[in-house]
Amino acid sequence: MHMKELQDIDSSEFKQSVAIYESSFPSNEKRPYQKVIKMLQNDRNYHLFISSKNDTVIGISLMYTFSSLRPETRNRKEAL
Repeated sequence: MHMKELQDIDSSEFKQSVAIYESSFPSNEKRPYQKVIKMLQNDRNYHLFISSKNDTVIGISLMYTFSSLRPETRNRKEAL
């Protein structure tokens, strides 16, 4: 098994990831995948990681990284 961050939204791995995303979550717990694509393209804190085996995506993880969750350092650039 191999894990990596996926950044190429035109790749076959991305298409496989979308299929997993669409089939794995109830509609009330997911965003439209077009919105996910925009977030991946425009928000440097939003990431898509995949697990693959034999060139087939077998798992995905969408992750948002916060600079800080502590109230006293939230919104400060040096917190990252």
